[in-house]
Amino acid sequence: MADQGSAGGGPAASVPRDSGYHVYMASVAMLALLVGGALLVAPNVPDVSGVLLIVDFVICLLFAFDFCRSLWKAHSKWRYLATWG
Repeated sequence: MADQGSAGGGPAASVPRDSGYHVYMASVAMLALLVGGALLVAPNVPDVSGVLLIVDFVICLLFAFDFCRSLWKAHSKWRYLATWG
């Protein structure tokens, strides 16, 4: 049986092959939600808040890297910026 995604431009042709990376970024997103929730729960503990803010900053850097990576790999940069990628 032939690979349906390699020729013909069907739906499988546009599926990204780096699904492991997407799972990783989804995990980072879940971590960001947990850190945000922890910041809401423990705002009066300076040491805990400091560590959580550092973790949040690192997560923001990861998301910025992901955005730049996706923009770099996009076929049409303007279309990527104007739509959902």
